[in-house]
Amino acid sequence: MQDKVALVTGAGSGIGKACSYRLAEEGAVVYVTDVNEESALDVANYITESGGKAYALQQDVCDEERWAYVVDHIVCESGKIDILVNNAGIAIVGSVEDATLHDWQRTQEVNLDSVFLGTREVIRKMKGAGGIYY
Repeated sequence: MQDKVALVTGAGSGIGKACSYRLAEEGAVVYVTDVNEESALDVANYITESGGKAYALQQDVCDEERWAYVVDHIVCESGKIDILVNNAGIAIVGSVEDATLHDWQRTQEVNLDSVFLGTREVIRKMKGAGGIYY
């Protein structure tokens, strides 16, 4: 996986954090993004201190303009993106009967809309660079 560039969303904790560590162990340059910039920095610093290459970026995955910025930033710095891990996600805590419509809409926005936004933005860059995508 040498020279691969990976973008991992929701990488400040949980599965995203584990994916970031594993990708770095395999030799990828990892761009760790999270809505919580401090968490992203902690993960990136750990990877760097462990001998890997990682960079942290704050990212609200529901913000279409931020997706464009993050992807452009990575491509400008690294020349490409090989791997996208659309990991960011949230869950409604509590019962459905106590949840609000806003809770439900926010969950869909983070868990579904953001995957579309990220995949679309990265595919556009991969396609423009002659990369392979599925």
